[in-house]
Amino acid sequence: MYFCRKISAWKGCRNPLLILSAASIVIVASFPIGAHLGFGLVDDAYISMRYARNWAEGIGPFFNSGERVEGYTNFLWTVFLFAGAQQGIEPPQMAEQMGRVCLGLVIPVAFSLAFCITRSWAVALFAVALVLSDPGVWAWSLSGLETPLLTLLFTTVFTIWMRKGGGIRRELCLALLVSAAALTRPEGAAMFVYILARRGDACVAPAGMDGHRQDAGATLTFSHPDPLLKAKAENIPSFRRKPEINGHGPGAGDDTCVASAIVFVGIFIAVFGSCLLWRRWTYGLWLPNSFYAKHGFAGPALWWRGGRYVLDGCVAHPFWLLIPLGCFLGAWRDRAFIRLLGFSLFYLIIVALSGGDHYTLGRFCVPVVPILSILAAMGLQNACKQVSLVQKVVAQPVWKGLPATVSVVFAALCGVLNAGWGFEYQDGGYFHRSQIGWAEGWGRIGEIWREEVEPDTVIAVVTAGALPYISSLPTIDILGINDHHISQRDVPIGGGVAGHEKGDADYVLRRRPQRIQIAPMLLFQRIRTRYTEVPLEDVLTYPAQMELANHPVFQKSYSFVTEKTRFGYLSYHRYSNEGMKN
Repeated sequence: MYFCRKISAWKGCRNPLLILSAASIVIVASFPIGAHLGFGLVDDAYISMRYARNWAEGIGPFFNSGERVEGYTNFLWTVFLFAGAQQGIEPPQMAEQMGRVCLGLVIPVAFSLAFCITRSWAVALFAVALVLSDPGVWAWSLSGLETPLLTLLFTTVFTIWMRKGGGIRRELCLALLVSAAALTRPEGAAMFVYILARRGDACVAPAGMDGHRQDAGATLTFSHPDPLLKAKAENIPSFRRKPEINGHGPGAGDDTCVASAIVFVGIFIAVFGSCLLWRRWTYGLWLPNSFYAKHGFAGPALWWRGGRYVLDGCVAHPFWLLIPLGCFLGAWRDRAFIRLLGFSLFYLIIVALSGGDHYTLGRFCVPVVPILSILAAMGLQNACKQVSLVQKVVAQPVWKGLPATVSVVFAALCGVLNAGWGFEYQDGGYFHRSQIGWAEGWGRIGEIWREEVEPDTVIAVVTAGALPYISSLPTIDILGINDHHISQRDVPIGGGVAGHEKGDADYVLRRRPQRIQIAPMLLFQRIRTRYTEVPLEDVLTYPAQMELANHPVFQKSYSFVTEKTRFGYLSYHRYSNEGMKN
């Protein structure tokens, strides 16, 4: 009877109806939870939206008409926004709903992956509780950025990769998903490199304990202490070992490994290579412009900043300490555990080398949160196996049925602790909430400027997201994310805020923008009198801002203006000969 329940649970976690039901519950719950936490679209999300809208309107995948620059690093996400815009769906609504759908699908997929590896619904429930209680998962799933899509792709790839069988269909599906991850963000290519390397290890691995070589997907084992149940588990299709038959078949060895690797690599190169060629033809660069503006090839200073970013992300997740505990207690013998851990470390190293991010709540760490949560659950499982007293007590008839209740309550309590610590750590949750409010304020500025000036009026901004998107005005990105000239400028990177270290005041002023948003923090003031004019040095943070403020042309040709709007008093710098709408 116990074995039948196990088989039913295994089949249930793969049932499309149950997966969609669980996803629907999470999607519906995301509306009140997001409203309660105050999470929403961040400013950077509007950059991709502007590219997608211009693309759909026939201007092309450009920030400004005629300027061939790729200021986004999420090609696939932008393509989805473009497709939605062509169907009449506004990019903000499209991005928000796609994030909710991806979050809803991540949860059942993560549960399925955890159950397939551990063969314990309680352990899978604990892993899902850690994912659902992670503030970063909620924040970045509702941010309008590509983070939830990359998270879903990573989790789905492992769910497919860690299962045997499937033949060419499996390889095709795996290659397409890995290609999609690489197109979603450049770091997604780490999945291709890692799977290819591990596939090579599997092809040259020695024969297994049963005398047969394991194929590249033979990673899951059923480790129930009852030898009878362990023997019966061999009948589960996903876990059954297939013997070699005259050198052919899924367990045949080198020939099968080479053939599957050729299919995997060929499809990835065809898909990802086509994107690279399109980028080169469209923008003239092999890498996104934002790469040069944010990262470039800065070296140790950039790596040090990225290392601190990753360390902060790990400290914000206290239950990840169960991972080294599991390694100490023998989890390193589990091939599934090693593969999950190896990819997580590989990915986090890439994040560190890229210099991290300026946002809080670990945006770049979120894609591996489900994987690391599963590893933490496996670490806890290994710890519990070492406590023989607990196993003996639970085995008594008087405690029958209690483990399920204890598991649910324990997972809920751990989720509460995880959510509280993650939200409060370095005030990350509160700062993220403030950034959402700032983006809304910058969007209102764009709305006012769109009404006040002519459509061909050039503006220069520090925040190149909501303001340019709402205003639809030709925009100079002072920080260079969406400007080829500024991004290619050779300046030291790594000592300041990620993505906010480059600028060129001479270049910006030569283009004579009519309005300059040099101080983004001068938002609307809901007061009855004029906004108090504070010294600029008190509200400037980035090198590009200070370089521009100290430039003699800026000081001579631009005046500090405070005007009353329907949202409050707004302050900015205006060119002396600016043309206004009649």
